[in-house]
Order: sequence, then structure tokens, then C-alpha cells
Amino acid sequence: MTPYPSLVDDPFALTRSRDFATPALSGPPRLLVVVDTEETFDWNAPFDRLAIDTGAMAEIGRGQELCDAVGLAPTYVLDYPVACDARAMDELSGYAREGRATIGAHLHGWVCPPYEEEVNTVNSYQGNLPVSLEKQKLQMLRDRIEDATGTAPDVHKAGRYGFGWGTTKNLKELGFTIDLSPTPGFDLTGDGGPNHENLPNSPGWLDEERQLLAIPGTGGFVGLFRSFGAQARGVSESALGRRFRTGGVFSRLKLLERIRLSPEGSDLDEMKRLTHSLLNQGEKVFSLTYHSPSLEVGCTPYVRDKQDLKEFLRTIEEYLSFFVNELEGRPETPLSLREEIRVLEGGPAK
Repeated sequence: MTPYPSLVDDPFALTRSRDFATPALSGPPRLLVVVDTEETFDWNAPFDRLAIDTGAMAEIGRGQELCDAVGLAPTYVLDYPVACDARAMDELSGYAREGRATIGAHLHGWVCPPYEEEVNTVNSYQGNLPVSLEKQKLQMLRDRIEDATGTAPDVHKAGRYGFGWGTTKNLKELGFTIDLSPTPGFDLTGDGGPNHENLPNSPGWLDEERQLLAIPGTGGFVGLFRSFGAQARGVSESALGRRFRTGGVFSRLKLLERIRLSPEGSDLDEMKRLTHSLLNQGEKVFSLTYHSPSLEVGCTPYVRDKQDLKEFLRTIEEYLSFFVNELEGRPETPLSLREEIRVLEGGPAK
């Protein structure tokens, strides 16, 4: 099945212009926590429709407790296997009913019906699927979540960040109002994914009607060369750059680091450096992300043993404390942020 159009020329680049920008926010910085809530699978193996184990969901409370401690309601974006797990859905639905969480949708197309596409890396990015098939899968996922919770989700995050050229239209037609797919600073074109290197971290509208709001997962370049991040990365990853280990030199000298606001692949100091850099650039909205299987030992490359798990949880806990107490930041949810932006623009919150 030939993917068309390709994600290599990223659809966000067309819509994140000044015309789609949101008003500048005043007050303290805001923090969202977004959990990619999904099945466990071997990250080094080919994609597999039969890899649908959700046993790690038994540990979802570990992250919830850390958010509860600072009064933050995380957003759980669920894929189809999790939405079919009755025990997991009872727990997550309880969090949502108590106002302790938001539930959204996260499409892993290879484990969500209808099963029409070939299972491969390119098709694992939902935006590479035919637009009609992407919509059918999104509708199946949305309806399954609604059946389990009693409420249709408003929030979407593309699996593997693979937001496509038809995704905006599909999301609007299915009633979604928020997208969390952008991942600024990162280029996934090597295996058919999107290039989000140059996307801004601030929220932005994805449509002229200003109904679908994109809220990026925070990330990007830090250091003296940050304004030339993509170009400098290209130099460091060239044959000559690899020969002289340019990327390592840039990082050690703090000239250029690429950091995602996540305990997966970033330590606490790196996350703080990214936060301070973006605050100095005027950013007000921050989104910390991680995958739910990382809450259980041995389910992702980031948490291989008990010591990794201890460090993983400590990083989340200390970053939340840093943001709320040291920066005097405010816990936020995607829906409340969208309502605030709509009011600032002079329109209704909904």
C-alpha cells in the first residue's frame, strides 16, 4: 500500500504560520503531562498485530500518584488494546470521573481495526495510511473509548507522531478539538515519519475555523547554536561530522543539545535546561511526555531494571516539584488551555 502524501514534507509546516498562532499567554508557565498509554511490545522487533499485551497497565498508578501530589491531572492518550482492557479502563475512567485525569486517543494503526494495510514501518505512522483508512481506525478507537468511559475523547495524539495531510480533516469530522502530535526538534524522516525539527513549542491552530488546537510535546535545541539546530545537527550527522564526533563535542561544550521534556532519554538537569531556555524565549506552555509501559521494569528501553525505574520515577517527581514550586508554574490540562485561548481570542470557550 503506497503512502500518499508522504509525511516527509510535514503537514504542520503549512499551518503553523502567523495566521494560525494563538495569543500570547500571561501569568505563570503551564505544565501538562501526557502519557502515551499503550500495549507493551519489543521496540527492536518488527511491528506485530499480535503484540497487544497490556499487563504493564497494572502499574499506571505509579505515575498518577506523582501527578496527584502536585495537583496535576495528566492526560492519558489510549490506543486500542488499552481501550479494550476492562481492568485498565475501570481505573482510568475512575481517574477521569474524579477530575484527576483526561482521557484521549492514541492511534497505533497496526493494532487497531480495520486491519487492511500491510504491517510495516512506514504504515506505523498513521498519516501515511490512506486518509479514509486512517479515519476508519480513528473512529473505531474513538468509539471504543466512548463505550468504555461514556464520553467521546476530545484529545488526540498520533501514534509515532505521525500526523498526516488528512488528519486535521479526519479529527474535526470525528469531533476532536485538540491534537498533541507535534514533537519540536525531532526529525523522523529516516523511516518514513515526519520532520518536526523546526516546529515551534507554542500552541497553534490547525484550521482556519480555529477549532483544532495543536499543543506540542515540549522539545528542541538548547545551547549557543540552538538557532541553527537543524543545520548544526546535519553537520554533526554528516560523514565528516561523525568522523570527528562533532555531535559529542557540541553536547559536551553545551553548544548544542537536542532535548525532549521526558524522563525517557533526558535526565533531570537536561529537562531543566530545556525549560529555562524556552522560558527565556517567552514560552508559557510545557508538556512532559512518557510511555505508560515505562512504569514497569523491562517493558521499554528506558526502564530495564529496578534502578532504572527508581530513577525514572524520581526524575518525574523532581521535575514536577521544580516546575510547580521553584518556577511557581501552574498545572494545566489540554481542554482548559484551549478554553483559555478561545476566551483570549474573544470567542466562546467551546
